Amino acid sequence: MLSTYFSNLKAEALKGDELVGKIDKILVTDENIIVSDFYLMKSLKIFSLKGDLLAYRNYIGDESVGLSEITDFDVFEDILYVFDAFKSKLFKFNLSLELIDEISIQGKFNNFMINTNGLYFFKQGKDIEGERIVFFSHDFSVKYTLLDKAEMNTNVVFSSSNYFTQMDTGSFVFAHPLYPYIYYFKNRKIQKIELDFNERFIDVSQVESLNPLDKLNFVNNFEGYYDLKNGIRLTDDKILFSLKFNGRAGYILIDIKNNFMIFYDKIINDLKKIPSNIYFSSNSTDQVWYYMNEDQITSFYKYNLNKISSKDKILLTNDKNRQIIFILDYK
Repeated sequence: MLSTYFSNLKAEALKGDELVGKIDKILVTDENIIVSDFYLMKSLKIFSLKGDLLAYRNYIGDESVGLSEITDFDVFEDILYVFDAFKSKLFKFNLSLELIDEISIQGKFNNFMINTNGLYFFKQGKDIEGERIVFFSHDFSVKYTLLDKAEMNTNVVFSSSNYFTQMDTGSFVFAHPLYPYIYYFKNRKIQKIELDFNERFIDVSQVESLNPLDKLNFVNNFEGYYDLKNGIRLTDDKILFSLKFNGRAGYILIDIKNNFMIFYDKIINDLKKIPSNIYFSSNSTDQVWYYMNEDQITSFYKYNLNKISSKDKILLTNDKNRQIIFILDYK
């Protein structure tokens, strides 16, 4: 149940004349909701916590702030860091989306995160140098390899931007969808945690050698566990991931301290009468968030018409594509 770990659930609709397309990533700060919807609209948008649009960039190009490929973004000390993998550049914006600085990053990286220690860049694919995760200090004067290619040698590339799960201000967990273990980074030490799926986790070598159609058929018919993603911290020692088992979506709770894991078929949303098929986006030290569009909630209300009173419903419009951001506060 959500109430086991969270005290309340708030819902805010994203408003404004600028269309929000398919969301790639959201982050919620003390004052803002930040959204990238590069897949369709090729944009970054910043909203207030009430869902009002405050600033946006929705163009790409060759000029210095033309964003060719918004692979990932993160926020640290009220600075928005946006990574363009095509240009291998890290752009720094204030929260009005005014450019502050741009930094060329040596190496072909895909994703990153930033915390009090520095920046952590992740390389996807197989045709790379020996580095898989690389650390940079905030001023980029220090660089060293945290995880090498031998630990995660796959040519499968994902468009996900949720490989890093923040545990506190200086530590995080890294996970890859096709590998049955996670890495816990704390105080510059790495703890590799193998997940016990009784040898029923997908074999990455079988997947990457197939052509796209055969790969899709293989995964759709696979009887076992795969697609480990969408990690969020539950407590200082527990982390929750989305996971598929025999083609069905579920969740896995991992207790790092006591070294055990539990698979759950579903989450029970006992905080608000809205759908429970939740795919978490990310978390901070204070909150967790995810999103749905109005169409999903409208359908839920339709099929549960006699079970939900009007005071329990979210105020909806006729815009079925409008995105609703849900924010959970930790207990």
